Amino acid sequence: MTLNYENAESGEVVTGLENLLDGKLPPEAARAVGEAGGRLALVGGRLRDHLLSTPSAPASAGKTDEYDLVAFGLELETLAGLFGHFGPVRLVGRRGALADEKEPALVHLRLGRNLLEISPARRLGGRRAVFSKEAGPLEDALCRDFTVNALYYDPLTRSLEDPLGGLEDLAARRLRPCHQLALELDPLRLMRAVSLISRLGFSPGRELSAAARRCAGLLSAVPRDRLWPEWHKWAGGRWPHLGLDFMEKSGLLAFWPSLAALAATPQNPRFHPEGDVWRHTVLVVRAMSELELPASARRPLLLLAALLHDLGKPLVTVFEGGRLISKGHAQAGLKPAREFLEGLRAPLHWRKPILKLVERHMDLAFRAITPKALRRLARRLAPEVALTEYWALAAADWNGRGPGLGGFPLTLAEFLEPLGGADQAPPPLLMGRDILAAFPVSPGPALGNLLRRVEEAADEGLLKSREEALAYVGRLIDNGLGS
Repeated sequence: MTLNYENAESGEVVTGLENLLDGKLPPEAARAVGEAGGRLALVGGRLRDHLLSTPSAPASAGKTDEYDLVAFGLELETLAGLFGHFGPVRLVGRRGALADEKEPALVHLRLGRNLLEISPARRLGGRRAVFSKEAGPLEDALCRDFTVNALYYDPLTRSLEDPLGGLEDLAARRLRPCHQLALELDPLRLMRAVSLISRLGFSPGRELSAAARRCAGLLSAVPRDRLWPEWHKWAGGRWPHLGLDFMEKSGLLAFWPSLAALAATPQNPRFHPEGDVWRHTVLVVRAMSELELPASARRPLLLLAALLHDLGKPLVTVFEGGRLISKGHAQAGLKPAREFLEGLRAPLHWRKPILKLVERHMDLAFRAITPKALRRLARRLAPEVALTEYWALAAADWNGRGPGLGGFPLTLAEFLEPLGGADQAPPPLLMGRDILAAFPVSPGPALGNLLRRVEEAADEGLLKSREEALAYVGRLIDNGLGS
């Protein structure tokens, strides 16, 4: 790994950072802080990712790019007054770690699509972090989560300060807490560790693993709506299986009983030589992250579907006829998957397709993939899920097994070939209004029966056009089969 700096020891001028804040922070703003007796520094994920040469996720159209800054030597109200000269500002409360109360903690300065979040420096006061005009980089760093996020870049002097050895941890690809109280100050940092490990491919250092095991029980005090952003980041990671491994080894898995139950559920070794359902799930998540998918496929959503696809197995797995079977596990998984997503406060437009994939992920298992089968599957998935996304979960599910079983036998193109490469269910040849306009049929069961017969004939490849479908309906009615 090449870090984007040269000889960046604490306080030295660095290269490669000069343009990081161009167009984001007016140079006059940093100078105004200095003239008021303070000092401004960029801190957090933007700086970390720049040093790693890892692009931060670009903001979507209409979304905001966020930059975290810390001001030393000044109070919050002073900062609000200073930055009010450069754009619209407001004081924002930062939610407490274990409660819903908020206290003014940040100055938000919005400049175009950029949002600058400026906070005063902090220091540890007992077992909590408090604002302090006297706090320097070391004191502020000890209040932060991980050393790789506790680096400080001064845009005026172009110097980088590293009070806790974050640069060494970046080079070692290691995640280390800033202080022994780091996770207790905000237990959400446990899940932030999961998401960072998944996004950066870092290993948890011994200090983090020990602290996580000690603090895992504190996660229950975190408001549920704070969990979804970290799971969302996990699902966008390149190495999501590493985050799951950390959850298991640190004891975090116990916080989600439906996931923990997977580790206690055995599988038929003939089909799953990898072991229990949790081990299979981790391998499926890894396989999903490694699939080559078209841009239209929603990979983060698919990773959550991969995580949840077998939640039904602990509910239905039995030893029968000398072997383990999990009949009906796809449908059985709907309830725990729904409860998991609702517990995270996942948005509805994420829940619907994930639940559809969980429910239907076995629909083509052990079946010939014919045009009829694909058309029926596409209709069942619509409108939430495309066939490409179904193929992705099927392929990851197949590939997430022990060695020696071979890869998924169909490429995406081969899977879609029976429908001529179509990714969605073809539109129906006839609508109810078409039949009502052409034949003496009344709305009701008879109309529904005719539409169902047309659909079945189209699935069999017997009808290919609207005209053929209307002629087919006419024959059904003439033969008394339309009732």
